[in-house]
Amino acid sequence: MKRQLQINSIQNDYRSQFKRTLLLAHSGGVDSCVLADVLLKSKCNFLVAHANFQLRGSESLQAQQFVSKWCLSNQIPFFYVKFNVNAYQKHTKKGIQEAARDLRYQWFDYLLEIHQLAYLLTAHHLNDQIETFFFNAIRGSGLSGLYGIKETEKRLRPLLAYSKSQIVDYAHQYQIEYIADSSNVDLSYQRNYIRHQVIAPLEKSKPKFTQQFSNTLKNMHQAHSFINTELNRIQKSVSMLKDNNLYYSLSKLKNIKHLEFCLFHWFQTYNFKVSEILKLMNAENGKYIVQSPFLLLKSQCHLILTTKAIRQTDHIRFHLDLGDDLLQGSTEYPIRLKWKAINFFPNETIDSNFALLDAQKIKGKLTVGKMKVGDWFYPCGMDGRVSISKYFRNMKYNTIDKQNQWVLYINNRIAWVIGKRCDRRFTANHSTKDIISFEYIR
Repeated sequence: MKRQLQINSIQNDYRSQFKRTLLLAHSGGVDSCVLADVLLKSKCNFLVAHANFQLRGSESLQAQQFVSKWCLSNQIPFFYVKFNVNAYQKHTKKGIQEAARDLRYQWFDYLLEIHQLAYLLTAHHLNDQIETFFFNAIRGSGLSGLYGIKETEKRLRPLLAYSKSQIVDYAHQYQIEYIADSSNVDLSYQRNYIRHQVIAPLEKSKPKFTQQFSNTLKNMHQAHSFINTELNRIQKSVSMLKDNNLYYSLSKLKNIKHLEFCLFHWFQTYNFKVSEILKLMNAENGKYIVQSPFLLLKSQCHLILTTKAIRQTDHIRFHLDLGDDLLQGSTEYPIRLKWKAINFFPNETIDSNFALLDAQKIKGKLTVGKMKVGDWFYPCGMDGRVSISKYFRNMKYNTIDKQNQWVLYINNRIAWVIGKRCDRRFTANHSTKDIISFEYIR
C-alpha cells in the first residue's frame, strides 16, 4: 500500500524551522500548491514569491493571477516579479531552464535579505531527485551531483521524501486547486525527456521503482558523506593555509592514490579542470592557470590557490602625505602604515615591520606602490646594489608574493621594501638627529 503524504511527519521534521518566518517559492503548480497547504495547516508565518518568466504567453499570466488570488484569500503576503529570460539567456549563453533558475534564485535571495526571512522553501520532491540523478549522470557529474537535490542552510525542501504521485494524491484528497504547466510535456527540455521517456516507463514496469530508487539515493548520500570526510582528511594532510592562500605540497600530491579523483573534488567549485592541474604540476615555476577570481600557481614545491587573481598594478603609485610638521600620521590605503618623528636611535634590534629613515633624506615625493621591472636599490646588510627582480628571486618570492609586496618610494627611488628591507641610502643611524619611524601594520 502506497504511503501517504503526512502533514504531521513534515511538522515533526521541521519543527524548529516552521517557527520562523518563511518564504515559499510558489509557481502555481501542484507541488507548490500542496506545500502551501501544508504550511497553512501548520499555522506557519510565511510569505509567497512567484516568478513570472513570460515564456508561456497567457498561461504565465494566469499562473501569476492564480497564486495572487490564493494569497489574497488566505491573507498571505504576495510578491511577484516578471523576468525577461530570453535577454538574460542571450547575455549569459546559458540554457533557458538554467537561465530561469539563476534569475529566480537571485530574486529569492534578495527577498530573504531585505525582509530578514529565515528560510526559502521550495516544493522539490522525490521524482525531482530521480530526474536530477539521470540529468547529472548524462552530464558526467561527480558523486555529489548524482544523489540529487540537497537542502542547504537557507533552502529547505520539505517534500523531498515524497513522490509526485503522493503529492497528486494529497491534492485530490483535499481538493486543492492548481495550475497545469503545459511546458512540462515539452520533450525539447532534457528534464522533461527524462521524466516522460525514462522515469515514467520505469515506474510503469516497476511499481516500486520510485521508493527503491529513494533507498539508493539514501545509500549514495551516506557514501558521499564518508568520501567527503576522507577527502577532507587527505586534503589537510597535503595542504596548509598561509596568508589566506592554500598551499598544496607537490611531493605529497604525487603520492596520493586516485589523485585525479581527489583533484576533481577539491577544485570543482573553482572550475579548474583536472587535466589543467596535472599539466600545471609538471610545468615550470611561475606558471599559473586562472578561473576568475581564482588563480592556481606553480611555485617551486607547491601549488598555491588564491582568490587574488594577478592584477596589473606594476605602475600604480599612491601619494603618501606625511604632513608639514612630520610629527606623526597614518594611512589605511593601500596598506596600513603609521609614522612618527623621533629624536633618538633605538638600541634594540629593529623589527622588519619598522623602517627608521633620515628625515633630511626623505624630502620630496613619497609614494607607495608595486615594483616595476628595472627598479633597483641598496639593501641594508648587503653589498652593492641589486635589482628588485633579483632581490625577489633571492627571497624565493612567487608570483603571488610579488603581486602582494608594497614598496615605499622617495622621488621614485626605493626607500623600503615594506616589511622586508630598507635602502641604506635613506636609513637613519645613531648619529642621525631627525628620524622618521615608519611602522607597517599587517
